[in-house]
Amino acid sequence: NFQFIFCQFPHPTSPTIMSKGTLTIKLKEANLTRDTELVGKMDPFAIFIIGDLKAKSATIKSGGKNPKWKDQVFEFKVGTQDVINIEVWDEEDLKKNKLIGVTQLPISKITIENIYMQPLPLYYKMKPAGTLMCDMYYEPPYESTNGEEQKELATQGSFDYPSLER
Repeated sequence: NFQFIFCQFPHPTSPTIMSKGTLTIKLKEANLTRDTELVGKMDPFAIFIIGDLKAKSATIKSGGKNPKWKDQVFEFKVGTQDVINIEVWDEEDLKKNKLIGVTQLPISKITIENIYMQPLPLYYKMKPAGTLMCDMYYEPPYESTNGEEQKELATQGSFDYPSLER
């Protein structure tokens, strides 16, 4: 059990917020229904793509159909991009890596509540390939046009996001 602390921020569709916010993604685990290996277990890794930005997770050797990642946290400064593309692959030593599944998530689904903790469905050739679990949160920038507003925010202290641990 953990407690969520939600903070009220300006509306997420504001151009100033979408242009400078920080999106943090913590990769946790997958439940894969597609298996690319005839013999042995898959070695899954994930790739997160937002516009021209790309991040690759660690490979979970012999992670099979239920890999679990530890300490895999990625931060993106999101601009006008509106979609996160996620790919899950099986790493091969001597052959070409094999695609397990893909998914997309509009950044707006995260910015509305500043947090997203739902399983993401994966697909391979339009067929279900499993789910991916990531904890995601969005931190909008604090923009101010006058010094008084900045002083007021500084005296209010910082905002805490909920722990992403389960």
